[in-house]
Parts: sequence; C-alpha cells; structure tokens
Amino acid sequence: MKYLKITHIFIYVLTVTFFQCTQVKNVKSIIDLATSVIEIINAFSESNVSFTNKVKETTELTSKTLNSGGDVKEVAIFWEKYWEEITTDYGNLNNQLSVIKDESLKYFAILDENNALIVDASLRQQDSLKTAQLRQRWDFEYQKASNRIAEIGVMITKGNDYNIILRNTAGRAEIIQSISALNDISYRADLLATDIRVFAINAKAIFQPQI
Repeated sequence: MKYLKITHIFIYVLTVTFFQCTQVKNVKSIIDLATSVIEIINAFSESNVSFTNKVKETTELTSKTLNSGGDVKEVAIFWEKYWEEITTDYGNLNNQLSVIKDESLKYFAILDENNALIVDASLRQQDSLKTAQLRQRWDFEYQKASNRIAEIGVMITKGNDYNIILRNTAGRAEIIQSISALNDISYRADLLATDIRVFAINAKAIFQPQI
C-alpha cells in the first residue's frame, strides 16, 4: 500500500511537470517545477526509509534466529523471500533516483532558457553565475547519493550470495557458525539511511526559492 502511494506521487509529479514544460517562462511555472522536484525527493526519501528498515529487520531477525539455534531450513526460506523483495525495492530506488536526475535537469534547463532572455549582458552574467553555483551544489549532492545507491548494489550481491549459502547449508543440514556477512549487510544499510537522509535535506534546500 505504501509503495502504491509513492508510485502515485511519482505519476502525479511527472504529469504536472509535462504540462508545465509548455509554459516555462513565468514565475509560477518555475516554482511549481521546483516544488515537483522536492516532492520527488520526498518520495525517494520515504522509499529509502522503507528499504533500509526492511534490510535491518531481515538481517536482525535472521541473525537472532541463527544465534538461538533456529531451524536453518526455515531461515533459508525466510531470507529467500524477503531478500527477493529487498532486491526489487533496490531497483525501485534506482529508478526513483533517475527520475530525480531527469527532473532536475529540466529545472536547470528552464533557468538557462530564462537567462538567455536577459538583454543586459552584465545582469545576464550575474544571473548565470547564480545558476552555475546552484548547479554545482546540486551536482555534488546528487553524485554523493548516486554513489551510495551504487555501493548498495554490493550489499545486494552479498545478500544474494548469502541466500545461496543458506540454501546449501539447509540442504546439508549444517549449522552456520559465522554471521559476519549479516553484520556487513546491516552496516551498509545504516550508511545508506544516513547518507540519503542528508541528501534529502541538502537537495531540497537547493530547490527552495533563492533570494
């Protein structure tokens, strides 16, 4: 249900943005587009919270069950089910980040189009410099978030490997002695949660009205 809500937000934002592109020269259109970018970032942040919580809950419950001598076969089935969901959620995060990039490019393109309409060369240069500085801040924040999401791909791979290990272990009826892989996965999820939270704060500030 929560995923459907976030999906609806994305569809609404993209629809609004499409119609805004036909009237990009007025103040309201620019503000509306900036607001739309902020809404997308909010949806992305919500998805990230849900994603990291699911990773933490899955790894913690698996670790607790194994440490208490639980049935490895049941743990393997549990991990396989939830890690598949986590992998799908990771793909959705990647897609949402791509939408953020596309919409931000539209925003800066509009600023550039309006800048080209300024007749006075000195004023045009001053305005262009402000946009360039804003774009530099955005590129920096976006790249950090993009890098973190890419690094989570390593976590997904580790989870997939762990799924195979559990599968084989259950088939051999062995007891897993080490859960260091689970600790590493949980640690990476913590890093993602922190970095995307900071990204959302800093990125939204960039698209707020600039005085």
